Amino acid sequence: MLHVTAKVQDGVLIPSQSLSEMEGLEVEILIGSSTELTDWEKFGWTQLSSEVFENTWNTPEDSIYDDWRSLYGV
Repeated sequence: MLHVTAKVQDGVLIPSQSLSEMEGLEVEILIGSSTELTDWEKFGWTQLSSEVFENTWNTPEDSIYDDWRSLYGV
């Protein structure tokens, strides 16, 4: 995944960087103001937080709680 900003000029998107290495690639574009948190940014933060959560809680020490229903008689 590549995050690229662009300007709209005369109804055409002008990317802030060269995309020549992606020639012919079909892409999906999400449009939002650069002052608001974009869907891509939200996705990125979600991915980062999920990874940290997984690394923090998926440990041998915490594995005793994997079967919490049996542990607590629920």
